Amino acid sequence: MQLQKGKTNELIEFLSPIVKDSSLQDSEIIALLGDAYKAQYDYTNALDCYKRILVNDPENRRALESAADIYSILGELSKAVANMKKLYSLDSSNVKVANKLASIYQSGTNYRNAINIYRRLYTKNVNNYNTAKILGDCYWLMENIDSSLYFYRRADYLNGNSTVTKLNLSQILYLQKDFNSAKIFASRGVELDSSNIQLRRQLGNCHYKLEEYKEALPHFNYLTAHKDSSASLLRKIGAIHYFLGKSDTAIPYLRLSLSKDSLNSETQYYLAASLNQIGKSEEALLAFQTALVLMQPDPQVVYMIQNQMGIALGALRRYDESYDSFRQAYEYNPNDLKLIYQMAMAKGEQKGENNLKDAQVLLEKYLKSLNERGTTLNKDERYLKIRSEWFLERIKEELFMMEK
Repeated sequence: MQLQKGKTNELIEFLSPIVKDSSLQDSEIIALLGDAYKAQYDYTNALDCYKRILVNDPENRRALESAADIYSILGELSKAVANMKKLYSLDSSNVKVANKLASIYQSGTNYRNAINIYRRLYTKNVNNYNTAKILGDCYWLMENIDSSLYFYRRADYLNGNSTVTKLNLSQILYLQKDFNSAKIFASRGVELDSSNIQLRRQLGNCHYKLEEYKEALPHFNYLTAHKDSSASLLRKIGAIHYFLGKSDTAIPYLRLSLSKDSLNSETQYYLAASLNQIGKSEEALLAFQTALVLMQPDPQVVYMIQNQMGIALGALRRYDESYDSFRQAYEYNPNDLKLIYQMAMAKGEQKGENNLKDAQVLLEKYLKSLNERGTTLNKDERYLKIRSEWFLERIKEELFMMEK
């Protein structure tokens, strides 16, 4: 009763002289003193009490459990497991003991043994949220994605108000590139708790991956308002403004991101593209060149940079270099038919019979590719088709005049 009231000092003062008598074998009194020491975080003396009990009574359940608890706190997990296994063998139907043993296994990264116990507990009660959620955790740490998803979904079904399971499900599905499903769980989590930073970040990332930039921006802005000024977040905000055609707004974010991570080629690319978009071609060209120096050899990024460099060089009337950039971009991404048109324009602007003939061949190739697609052209492609036909006739006329 004194221990329950928190009067541990008085209890220790009273019981210590009694327990010092080595002939004392009353396990209840010794355990009570051990509990008092434990309540004061005096684990050494507490453990001595429980070990003394176990010398005379190796199957004393109270001492086995209390000693295991202290061993766990002290990080001596093998001793904690030994005590708890013995207790579990004495009473395998005890849910509390089973959970404690499984938890110790989990703390020691022995996930397989932990799962074996949690699965038995789950079989006994399939409606226990905590067991289902912990099984999801263990399977995730064992990289068993399918089982992890199953138990996280089960836990989420059992507790629809759990933001933890929704975040975990969203993150796993995101890694599997199922961005739509990831977005659904993150969105449900944010509906439950709009102040949850992790969920807001996750939902923003899902929208970003799905190119839903207007939807991503409020979540990223929320993060910046709550003291997140990481380079990656600033890069994404800058990129979103670039994609939305707001390069003037994008540039400060991208410059700030580079001040924190100056070696990020993706940020350099978006800065260069933004500068290019507002007509600062010289500065854009330098940024593109920096991005090429920094980048890992990612074909998609090279294609994007070379394409934008071609546009920047064209704006500077450096048509020969512009053509080379478009040509290199086309080598990395031959599915981008617009690059054929851009190469033709760069050749046509250089004048001279050979350049005009090259432009003619390129335009004919471009128009053939568009004609093969019939009525599936989008608005921009229909416009470029008309422009290409007009430019092709003009080139033919110029070549005809040169032959006279």
